[in-house]
Amino acid sequence: MNLNCKHIYLPDGFKDDVYLSIEDGKIKEISDKPGGSANTLTLDGFVMPGCVNTHAHMGMKIFNELYQSLNKRTQIDGKQGIDWLNQIWGYEPKFTPEDVYAATCMTAYEMISSGTIAVADHYFFPEEVIKTSNETGLRILVSPAIFQTKKNGEYTGNYFMNPDRDIDSLLAEIKDLSITNLGLAKIAIGAHSIYMLPRNDLEKIAKFSEREGIPVHMHLGESQEIKTLKELGTDSISYVNELGLLTERLLIAHGTILTQEDAFRIASAGSKIAWCPFTNARKGKGLIKYKEMDRAGVPVGLATDGNISAFSMNLFRHMSYGVTLVNCHEGDMSAISTEDSFKILTINGARCLGLDKEIGSIEVGKSADLICVKQPNPTDVIHSTEANDVDFVMVAGRVLKQEGKLTNGDHYQKVRRLFRDSVSRLEEMIKND
Repeated sequence: MNLNCKHIYLPDGFKDDVYLSIEDGKIKEISDKPGGSANTLTLDGFVMPGCVNTHAHMGMKIFNELYQSLNKRTQIDGKQGIDWLNQIWGYEPKFTPEDVYAATCMTAYEMISSGTIAVADHYFFPEEVIKTSNETGLRILVSPAIFQTKKNGEYTGNYFMNPDRDIDSLLAEIKDLSITNLGLAKIAIGAHSIYMLPRNDLEKIAKFSEREGIPVHMHLGESQEIKTLKELGTDSISYVNELGLLTERLLIAHGTILTQEDAFRIASAGSKIAWCPFTNARKGKGLIKYKEMDRAGVPVGLATDGNISAFSMNLFRHMSYGVTLVNCHEGDMSAISTEDSFKILTINGARCLGLDKEIGSIEVGKSADLICVKQPNPTDVIHSTEANDVDFVMVAGRVLKQEGKLTNGDHYQKVRRLFRDSVSRLEEMIKND
């Protein structure tokens, strides 16, 4: 397949009238002249690598539909931090694998429609998430969430959603998943946080990650952990470094309380950060020190966080919001430039997921993962793109959206029906609770 790209973002900048030759799911040639094939598709917009979402909880889409009923029962609107999470955790055990599959598929299609081609997910029922990845065509770093329940502030020894399991069996399951035929999916360890896992568990996770070479995807450097850090008499980065977690395999979600000194330590270790500008700002949780992280050389990718916090899974919206926040904070409208934004959305995100040798830039030999956005200029791509502006989406040479329409419409309709059934069942459960 040949693509005639009227405007394109390449590693050396923005170009016009470029031809791509796609073969066996990879980019075979990039040229300013047409290839020999008659099968040429003209993309009359801005062609760029697909966006990468570095932290999400895709199965939580169910809560967007249940929110009104849930708020009547729990007044969740008035809760913050761990109190808000406790209300959510009170209902997640009611979810079945089928519920999470349907919700994850619906989130996947929302992401694909708005130009996202890969995501780091942090949730439950990993087999369903792997299935979602390969049925929808979205690359997913599947990170089964691991954390202990607490009673009166003390760990119970029971693992949320896995009450009959211990840490060793949960890690063994992750190892087993990692050696199966994952297709478009990849496996990580979804260690929740330093405030929901005791030291012994975190040390085991660190050793397992080192032994098996499996990345760790965890919440870190957020305000919820301040109490735990005071009790431990340390700071976030010192603690994870002491545990053996601060390595090139660590993906940090949030990082709003991390300092400039932390930035150099993170960069030195090769760890990455998933930046959630909208959800952190909306909840009043602060803003990561983006410029300090960037200057130190930390790969910072963009993230939505969970559906219930983000409202929209359109990464362009979150990028525009993040740019606005940082530029305002720095007092400089070019603190994050348009080209910086493209990098954050693409190659930085790929680095966060450990996929930068395969995706994140349009280069010969890399996977044909790209999108076309109908906008008049690169700045409008960042600040104005909605799902209906994304005209074309390709992952590994497979077209997922063309002329503004999903190509897998039958599957979308099927999971949409399943999702509605899940929501209806859970609505009744909440009403009768």
